[in-house]
Amino acid sequence: MLVCIPKVNSSAESLQKDLTQEEIYQKLSEISDYYDVGEELSFDDAEFVKLYAKTSNSPIMPVKTANVSGSNSNSKISANLKESVSSNHGIVNNSFGGNVTTTVTKGTPTKITTKIRHTAYGLVGSGGVGKVQDKTLTASCTYGKSCTLKQTYPYTASVAYSTTYAEATISYSGGALGVTAK
Repeated sequence: MLVCIPKVNSSAESLQKDLTQEEIYQKLSEISDYYDVGEELSFDDAEFVKLYAKTSNSPIMPVKTANVSGSNSNSKISANLKESVSSNHGIVNNSFGGNVTTTVTKGTPTKITTKIRHTAYGLVGSGGVGKVQDKTLTASCTYGKSCTLKQTYPYTASVAYSTTYAEATISYSGGALGVTAK
């Protein structure tokens, strides 16, 4: 899924000026994919997560909800993804989830897969930042024009930063189309 991620300069000032939302999403996804749960991040990756992931700046953070949407199309199929995703972080009890619907507006899908991915980071090892949770919730629907994922997943971890994204893949007789929420 991720190809040719731009090399990221660890300077916070440079990161804020030079990266688009898509590049930030790609880099955070690359970091999520690279590390195992419980593994400490490199210095540069930890700095990137600290700069761009949501922060839990109080011991008990209320539910943070974001409305998400995205669309994509080609000559055979068009689709959009919308609704909301949320994450809730406490001292050790956490949860994430959402209510996300993918709708095909042109063409005939054979399968729609809607996903919410959540990655959380906290202290690991001797005080470094590491991945403490990585979970994807998925709903798959066949031969329909829409697919809704409405689910919440609770977990236990000490969370300092997190990312939560929604995306969908629409399969059709000629291939597949991806949609990422922004």
